[in-house]
Amino acid sequence: NNTTAPREYAFPLIEVLAAIFLTSVIIAFAVGFYINISDSSLRATKIMREGIRSTAILNRISRDLDGVALMVKPEEADPLEHPWYFVAESDFTYDGSDRIKFISRNHIPTAGATHSSDLVQVAYQIFVEEDDSLSLYRWTAPSLGEGYEPAFPRIDDERNFIVAEGL
Repeated sequence: NNTTAPREYAFPLIEVLAAIFLTSVIIAFAVGFYINISDSSLRATKIMREGIRSTAILNRISRDLDGVALMVKPEEADPLEHPWYFVAESDFTYDGSDRIKFISRNHIPTAGATHSSDLVQVAYQIFVEEDDSLSLYRWTAPSLGEGYEPAFPRIDDERNFIVAEGL
């Protein structure tokens, strides 16, 4: 009889271990690549959100400043007896102002029985928070006073709202 029993083929243990090792290396590379792409995507999203937020803040300030109307008053007129003004002040040591207050012509009057003006008083103020970060507040009053009021609104005034935090 020349019949031989069928031979069983099997992988040696070293080949199985080599295959597992190579598969592990490829999976580790793929996972590392995925994590790197994910982190890059999160950073790009954060930068984009900050850019959109900054653009929105600057657009709000720009709309207010676009509506400013400066008036030339007669020399004999007391400049503080008229409610039209544009004032900037600073409490900090750096150049520039941390508070501005002005009259703007961008208020949209509401429909009603009484006459309403399109003029609004606007103030922007930077406030130092407890953690030393800065917050930008915007204050509005939809009416003009009888004359210039030199004081800036208090931060806790109900017409103040935070435009930006953590600056």
